[in-house]
Amino acid sequence: MIRSAFLFAAALSFLPTLGSGEIVPTETYLNDKCLVSVWAPDSDTLAHDLKWKQKSSFDRLGYKDNAPTADGDALVTIARKGLPGSLLRHKDKLKIAKERAPVVARIETSIFVPDDSGFNYSNAKMPLGIWGGDPGANFCGAGLCPPDEQTGFTVRLTRTRLDRDDRKPPFTHGLRIYSYHLNRGGTVKNPTAEDNKARKRTLKGDGTPMKTPLEPGVWYRVIMDVGLNSFTGDKPNADGWMDAYLLDDQGSILDHAGKTGLIYRRAPDWHIFGPVLTDLWGGDETRPQNLPLADTVIYYEDYEMFLLAPGKTLETCLSR
Repeated sequence: MIRSAFLFAAALSFLPTLGSGEIVPTETYLNDKCLVSVWAPDSDTLAHDLKWKQKSSFDRLGYKDNAPTADGDALVTIARKGLPGSLLRHKDKLKIAKERAPVVARIETSIFVPDDSGFNYSNAKMPLGIWGGDPGANFCGAGLCPPDEQTGFTVRLTRTRLDRDDRKPPFTHGLRIYSYHLNRGGTVKNPTAEDNKARKRTLKGDGTPMKTPLEPGVWYRVIMDVGLNSFTGDKPNADGWMDAYLLDDQGSILDHAGKTGLIYRRAPDWHIFGPVLTDLWGGDETRPQNLPLADTVIYYEDYEMFLLAPGKTLETCLSR
């Protein structure tokens, strides 16, 4: 894979999307000339990293040296037909992030879905994301944590169905950037529940979908950028943001999804920790719509994370 072809300067020109009425930037808002690479594990090392959390009764994570890539190497996530798969998650606190307390980061990877895949009826998590928060607190910043209790934040990639009216497979899926920011509009369906955990389970993140379907048998590059909010005195400003880009194998942006006006931190010492890679198809006997329709693997390679280079500021590196 040609990694350099996927990064762009931030001059802001646009190309209309087909039939959407919206515009897709031809270049990323965050200028790659302002970025420095801080994390770029090879697929073999990442696949065998002990930071992965895996509770499944079968192996959901692997490494292949005969994958459909230029060098044959790729990390693989696995979902079994009709079987629930428990959470597969890698969380890393980078040493350089602790030293520099970054408020802007980019993470990216390449993905390939084989032709014999069987996407499920409903949504699913995909392993690409950024997390952070209060460096001195126990982390609470995702699905079971309401905004008023959060000590952190999570932004991750998910899949979502594009053909919402269809009831029979095959189903068409696209990508979505999904965020647990502090001012999200998640609903609490049972706010008076005596079981506090049951109440928290109804709290959702805030997702922004793309419209381009994932085509099996095609390599894509996915880029995710996250910027934390600023402060006026001790008051957080709602100026944080998130962006996700889907690129083809020539480096052209096919689609974009993002959101501005976000609050990710309630104190200035909150910062980005590093990558979080979460894979979960979900589904059980009570939610069969989340179970995969066929044994499916998805290949990932060339993970990389970037921070602002020393001396660079967001004011000179972001164009909107």
